[in-house]
Amino acid sequence: MNDIVKIVIQRKSIRTYTDEPLSNEVRSQIEEYFTKLDNPWGVKINYTLIDTKGENTNGKLGTYGVIRNASSFIAATLFDEEFALEALGFELEVLILYLTSLGIGTCWLGGTFNRGEFAKEAKLTEGQIIPIITPIGYPAKKTSLTDKLMRKMSKGDSRKEWNELFFLQDFSNILTKKEAGIYREALEMVRLAPSASNKQPWRIIKETNIYHFFEYSTPGYSKAFNYDIQRIDMGIAAAHFQLTIKEKKIKGEFAVLEQQISAPENTYYRFSWIGERSEELVMGELKEIYLAGGCFWGTQKYLSLINGVISSEVGYANGNTSNPSYQDVCYRNTGHTETVKLVYDSNIIPLASVLKLFYDVINPVSVNKQGNDVGSQYRSGIYYVDEKDKDVILESIAELQEQYTEKIAIEVLALENYTKAEEAHQDYLNKNPGGYCHIGPDSFEKVRKMN
Repeated sequence: MNDIVKIVIQRKSIRTYTDEPLSNEVRSQIEEYFTKLDNPWGVKINYTLIDTKGENTNGKLGTYGVIRNASSFIAATLFDEEFALEALGFELEVLILYLTSLGIGTCWLGGTFNRGEFAKEAKLTEGQIIPIITPIGYPAKKTSLTDKLMRKMSKGDSRKEWNELFFLQDFSNILTKKEAGIYREALEMVRLAPSASNKQPWRIIKETNIYHFFEYSTPGYSKAFNYDIQRIDMGIAAAHFQLTIKEKKIKGEFAVLEQQISAPENTYYRFSWIGERSEELVMGELKEIYLAGGCFWGTQKYLSLINGVISSEVGYANGNTSNPSYQDVCYRNTGHTETVKLVYDSNIIPLASVLKLFYDVINPVSVNKQGNDVGSQYRSGIYYVDEKDKDVILESIAELQEQYTEKIAIEVLALENYTKAEEAHQDYLNKNPGGYCHIGPDSFEKVRKMN
């Protein structure tokens, strides 16, 4: 799997499927992937791919009307040993994200299925449990009323805010995104992870290069089961964290540590992730630069993929009014330019290298125009906040000029003012993968492969 962020955003629970069955080739591909699954706790999980129209099922594989038309299911069985449920959550979420990348729909089911009949199909042995199944198939274009109601009841589109989930040193200090540094995206992927009834039980504390995972166990929530179903959610959170960290080539491992951190009521320590290097070595000097290169949707997406970029946001820079809106910038001649604010780690990537990558996706001699976008708000610019950066920028511009006969049209100025854009514009292409972009997909792929 590549581009875990895109896959996580793309994944959603599918309850209504087309009648098209999975081909034998796809089924074989899935069953082969079963053999590749593992988890940080070394627990053995068994998976069975079940055809609902098999010889012995006789239509008994029910989901009480929750799932429509699914021709296949995956059932997970295991012995309820230590960390077995966390291991199940970890592995099955990795599998589900893999299926999402193939265009195959899934849906976590922990209670709304005929457990006895599925247990027979999965050949459950004495002492094993079958906590989870998922339907698999091709999503229908039109969802059922039941599907819509279930999604609304489970709050499938809502997520807790960052400050409710992530902490620094102890539970009394909120971890800011800046303090999360290169781990920010991994934590954001945890925030977006699915969970039973979307309760998001994970609470994570950062302690230098260690991230401690705690479970907030909702009182009474797991009484309907013979196990704590929210432990499965903790495994899902661990999977999202690990997959994102791995894609960024940051090394580390999960472990269970002796815990001294005082936790709130109903909150229990489960495990930790330990980075291979200390935070002091991982993090260099965090620096800011503001880059304008046409429509900020695509520019942010591209720049955010650069290895060493800690965070990005879009806004309006160096105009002649205060607190402009998008409408003001587009139609009221405010003089602002659509700009991307970058925070980057200078130990990982220097400013000169950031600028070279920036030049790759703009026309540096174009005046007030990038791609199909025309207007002063689309002019190209580099706006610095550190006076020491000015010489680096001017030297970079001089080198760029040698490649062109026309004069470079990128304005280089100290940042005079900046207003963060409306939330709808932040990470726009992550929220709307098919949205307009003046930067070609090849450029995204190129910078992604450099990481």
